[in-house]
Amino acid sequence: ATVRALLADPALRQQHVRAVAALALHEENTFSGVALDYRGLPGELRPALTAFVRDLAALLHAGDATLTVILPAPVYDAPGRRWLTGAYDWGAIGQAADQVAIALPADPEAWEPGGVVEDLIAWATGQISRSDLLLEVSALSIEDQGEGLFVPVSPGEVLARWSTVRLEPAGQAGAGQPVIAQLAGAGGVTLRSGVDEAIATAYLALEDADGSELRRLWLTDAAALQDRLALAVRANLGGVLVRDLWRTGTLPGLAEVLAAYRVGAGAALDSSDLVVIWTVRAGDTVIEQSATSPGALFRFEAPGHYPAVSVEARLDGAVLGRAELTIAQPEPTPASPDDAAATTPTPEPDTPDS
Repeated sequence: ATVRALLADPALRQQHVRAVAALALHEENTFSGVALDYRGLPGELRPALTAFVRDLAALLHAGDATLTVILPAPVYDAPGRRWLTGAYDWGAIGQAADQVAIALPADPEAWEPGGVVEDLIAWATGQISRSDLLLEVSALSIEDQGEGLFVPVSPGEVLARWSTVRLEPAGQAGAGQPVIAQLAGAGGVTLRSGVDEAIATAYLALEDADGSELRRLWLTDAAALQDRLALAVRANLGGVLVRDLWRTGTLPGLAEVLAAYRVGAGAALDSSDLVVIWTVRAGDTVIEQSATSPGALFRFEAPGHYPAVSVEARLDGAVLGRAELTIAQPEPTPASPDDAAATTPTPEPDTPDS
């Protein structure tokens, strides 16, 4: 049965409570508790969800286990000047559970000083004790797909969709001729990089030929994560809950930032750049390899001694694009008759035996 059906039926709800508690408390398991994430429920299930949390918390506490409940951020009703919580009774859930994590908006700009995240914290700490409140964030980068849609993503997968490898000259070059490779999109689309200093977050923007932004990729690097953890410290909250930390596509340094946060350490970090690895190869032979930022040019000389090479760009293991280049070899210069005469030795006459 779906979660909605389980919660709506009192008998099924009790069965679900016992099943979850039994799993967490089974002697063969080493769980310290349960993290409950039941987002997307309709408002009419508010009493049922509250009852479920209370009953589950009671069973877990009886077995010395804990309950953390992840709650979706409420929606602010500006005309009514209130937060709409829907199916989630923050006060009642906060009293029953050991900790409550706020599932924050995916939009990185919500972290601006005086922005949505700070407003949410100010409201939530009026419902739940600060020491029991966690901030939930994703370790993945965020693609702004427009119209308010923000999706956690791997940068490599996004750039693979956005771009391909373009060579100049394209298709063929002479041996020793300079070649320029770059990531580019169709129809004059280009990549631009930048940093939003207010939220310590670097980004890549996909722009059309007129400079209008089509997409933006916000990079959750070590500096961005540290800036978000610092807000939890300033607000004196109970901690953070970081999703997707071990997912493919997270940027380097995040685990180290979390380790420093746990011991109350951590110096200010600069936003890091994405690194694109360029490889020129002939078959299985790597001829040249270099690293650049996504918007930078990669320059190399077309190698001799090979009829063709491939030029590949990778980021975080994902192939962003590949282009083939045929190498035109110089034509051999035919020898002139004079050159032949000059280089052909004259046979010595035979010397008669004496």
